[in-house]
Amino acid sequence: MAANLDVFEELAIKRQKGSRFLKLTSWAIYDRAEFRHLIDDITALINNIEKLFPAPQAQITLARQEVAEFGNKESVELVENAAKGVDSLLQTVAQEVLTGHQYLNVVIRGQAQTGDAYSSDWKGGANGASHKYNGVEVERGGKGLIGNKYGGKDFWDD
Repeated sequence: MAANLDVFEELAIKRQKGSRFLKLTSWAIYDRAEFRHLIDDITALINNIEKLFPAPQAQITLARQEVAEFGNKESVELVENAAKGVDSLLQTVAQEVLTGHQYLNVVIRGQAQTGDAYSSDWKGGANGASHKYNGVEVERGGKGLIGNKYGGKDFWDD
């Protein structure tokens, strides 16, 4: 008799799980507007948190690393299109990779490297458009990188 109870208990649990899935699915289908409103609210809350606690340089670095790992122009174009209206930073970084950087009237006092810098731990590829330089001036006294930095710490990091 105990074995029969176990079987009935398992069937009841399966039936309840299935009905819960059906309820959630029907809610998502029939209450699509509510579901969309929930997603919009969550997105707005996350955006507000990012505005309160910005970490722009870390975000830019991560976005550049993500885009650099795609490896081909078609993939980067897909990411750029998918990011429109959703992630402006990712869209901007994808556009940079596709069009390259333009450096106009830049003055660097000291050491400088123009172009991309790759650390020894970088495992991604090298993709994207070339850089365009116009009016770049290097003077003595400091150091600077004009281009992208890929990977972790390198000689530019003290």
